[in-house]
Amino acid sequence: MAVPLPPSLPTLLVAVTCAAVADALARAARRARGREVRHAAEGRVPDGGSPAEALRRAAAATVRWGAARPRATAAGAALIGAVLGVALGGPPVSLAAAVAAARVPKAVRRRRARRRSELLERQLADLAAATASAVRSGLSVVQALDFASSETAEPLSGLLTSAAARRAAGASFDLALEGFGQAVGSEDARLFVLVLAINRRSGGNVAPALESVAATIRARVAARRELRALTAQGRISGVVLGALPVGFFLVLALTSRGELAPVLRSGAGAAMVATGLALEGIAYVWIRHLLRVVA
Repeated sequence: MAVPLPPSLPTLLVAVTCAAVADALARAARRARGREVRHAAEGRVPDGGSPAEALRRAAAATVRWGAARPRATAAGAALIGAVLGVALGGPPVSLAAAVAAARVPKAVRRRRARRRSELLERQLADLAAATASAVRSGLSVVQALDFASSETAEPLSGLLTSAAARRAAGASFDLALEGFGQAVGSEDARLFVLVLAINRRSGGNVAPALESVAATIRARVAARRELRALTAQGRISGVVLGALPVGFFLVLALTSRGELAPVLRSGAGAAMVATGLALEGIAYVWIRHLLRVVA
C-alpha cells in the first residue's frame, strides 16, 4: 500500500524564499530601467553615450525581461503549489495544485493590468482637461502638454516622461506623441493623440476639442462603474460558488486526511476529484465571461 508523503515544511520554506527573491530582483530591475529612462530624458547617461542609445538599451532590457518574467513567476507558483499539494494529499493533489497555482500569477497580472488601465483612463481625462486649460491661458500645445505632465502622477507620468525622453533624443513631437498613445493602449489615448496631432498640422483652437475628449472619457468611466455595480452581486456569487467546494476539500485534507487518503490513492477517486475541480473551474470562468463589463 502506498504511503502518502509527509508534509515538507523545509521544502515549502525554500520555495517561498525563492519566490520572494525572484520578486525582489524583478522590482530592482524595474527600478533600474526607470532610472535609465529618467536619465535619458534629462540628458544624463552614465557611460557617456547618447540619450537615444540609452533609451534603446532600456527598451531592449524591458522586452527581454517582459518575455522571461511571466514564465519564471508561473514556475515559482507551480513549485509552491506542488509542495502544498504533497503536504495536503499526496501526488494527485500536488499535480492539481501545481496547475492551479501556475494560473494564479496570470490572473493577478490581468487584474493589475485592468486596474492600471482604469487609473490611466481617469488620469488621461485630467490630462486632457489640464492641457486645455493651459492652452486657454496662452501656452502652445507643446508647452501646455509639458505643464499638464508636471501635474500628473504615476503611472501616466512615467509614460509622459518616456515621451519627453524620446523628444530629447531627437524624435519629433508627433512621433513621441504616437508612442505615448501606443503605450497607454486605449481608444481614449488614441483620440487624445489624434486631436493634438491634427491641431499641430492644421492649427486652430484645440481647447474645446480637448475639453470634449475629457468629458467623453469621464462619461465612459462613469458608465463602466455603473455597469460593474449592477453586476457586482453576480460576480461575487460566482466567486463564492467556485471557492466553496475547493475550500471544503482543503478543510477535509487538513482535518480528515485518514478518510480522504484512500480516495486520493485510488484511480477512480483521483479522477472524480480532478473532474469536480475541472468542472468548478469551467463554471467559474463561464460566470465571469457572462458578467464581463465591456464599455
